[in-house]
Amino acid sequence: RALQGSYQMGGALQLVIYPAILANPAVQPQDLASATVPLSLDGLTLRCVAESPLPVESLQNALARGCPRLFAEFAVQHPTEVQEKIDAFGLSSTLRLNGYPAAADPRGMPLDALIDPLDRLREGAGQGNLTVTPLHMALMASGIANHGNLVTPYIAEALRAPGSNTWEPLPRTALERAATTR
Repeated sequence: RALQGSYQMGGALQLVIYPAILANPAVQPQDLASATVPLSLDGLTLRCVAESPLPVESLQNALARGCPRLFAEFAVQHPTEVQEKIDAFGLSSTLRLNGYPAAADPRGMPLDALIDPLDRLREGAGQGNLTVTPLHMALMASGIANHGNLVTPYIAEALRAPGSNTWEPLPRTALERAATTR
């Protein structure tokens, strides 16, 4: 299931859009007042996960409260920056693990290739055509926890033949690549 499941990212995409916003101080949202305004998409109303009567005072606060509007609108206005982070986190690539069938291909057109602002809004809210596997999500989360550095997934470090006491190391690439800064 970790390789074959294919799901929309939903609010988890905010964790990718957030570093895209931080990467360029010139494009950071200035109007945080609208962050808590519900976002209506295709008959669905998306609200902040953590409702509060207090206003959103910072971008960090909008992320912590899970407010989708600010991040989805950023994707509409700055699709290239967001797509660069989607690619940097490996969310637009196929994951492979030795000995297992290839993971489901992420679906979706690159955000910066979408012309219709509604399509960009849908994608920016994690409700569009981009789908990822649970392994994509685990690697994204581990990259964030690893100070922005993604690791290469692997299944085992060594194998032992039946009846043997000797473990044989498996070759693997211990590749780390930066998806974002610390």
